Amino acid sequence: MYAETGSILDSDADSTTQDIQSSGLKLNAAIGVGVLGASVNAIETTVTTLSARATSGGINVLEANELIVDDVTVTVQNVALDATSVNLDGVAQSDVVTTAGNGSIVLRATAGRITLKDSSSGILAGLTNLIGKAVSANGSGNILLSAGTTGSSIEAQAGADIESTSGDISVVAANAITLGAGADILTGDTAGSPGTVGTIDLRALAGTVDLSTTSNLDRRQWRYSCIGLHQRESWLVDQHDRQCCGVCRDRQYS
Repeated sequence: MYAETGSILDSDADSTTQDIQSSGLKLNAAIGVGVLGASVNAIETTVTTLSARATSGGINVLEANELIVDDVTVTVQNVALDATSVNLDGVAQSDVVTTAGNGSIVLRATAGRITLKDSSSGILAGLTNLIGKAVSANGSGNILLSAGTTGSSIEAQAGADIESTSGDISVVAANAITLGAGADILTGDTAGSPGTVGTIDLRALAGTVDLSTTSNLDRRQWRYSCIGLHQRESWLVDQHDRQCCGVCRDRQYS
């Protein structure tokens, strides 16, 4: 689905009616996908795999079940005036990305897990897919990833980074958060002092925050929180470029 000069929007404020149902969904808008800010209104989906592109309007998607962020290739038929049809598109698009205008990203799954996968393809037909990244917000754009149902987790598989240039990042799972090999969560430190630009907030409400020994959280301020099975543990780490290792409840760092 393309909006070449505008946005992809939901015309009603109902968050329970599904706007789009598909096995694979490729969204690409010149401005925004859904609405963020004071008039917040998500695009409600029931899909298996998602990729999305936008700019200053940001991306706001609410998935009814579990969701995978990965490569999506969609080939549709364009019907001409003479009733003949030709292939349209067919180019793979990966990741959930805002490419300009400080666009923020909100991606929620109400009844299932969120799985982030690294792109398998780089530049195809002028479309840049981000190798080594799965979710990327431009400039000061913020990121929220939320898997809200009991038992639901968020997993960033190998190399599937979550990053903002200088915005805040929150990853909230009803169960656990897992970062695979080389999967990093990154945001900038352009202000030069803790707490002013780009914090990272990880909350596993009934499970663990489990980081590979090759995963990094890169920012001056981080917060980890495990609630429920392991009681509540929440603390801040004031340190730049520190690598985390093991499970958060063990407070293991290297």
